[in-house]
Amino acid sequence: MSNTNEDLGVLGIDEDVAHKSNENDEEFDTLIGHLQDVVLEDEFQDLQEQFLSQNCEEFEDEDENKLIYTDIYNKYIDTLEGYICKRLEELQPGFTMSKLLTLIQ
Repeated sequence: MSNTNEDLGVLGIDEDVAHKSNENDEEFDTLIGHLQDVVLEDEFQDLQEQFLSQNCEEFEDEDENKLIYTDIYNKYIDTLEGYICKRLEELQPGFTMSKLLTLIQ
């Protein structure tokens, strides 16, 4: 069943708002699809595995966190989020992380 202009009016929905919402949903779905593809790529998996192998010995089963954890976290964000952003920019021209965060809200 498709909505007509009359249906939207009866529901109290502005047609322009409904159209914009559909565009945002489509853009969100496309970006999430690309994101899924990127994190499943062999190159991303290798990059993540390499990062974990390089840093796993720093972690211990203790209640107290070490200061080095912050450095490792920041490197993780720079390396892996950087890779994801670069790939999303290639797959979706005009992509920005702020645009994705806006769509998520």
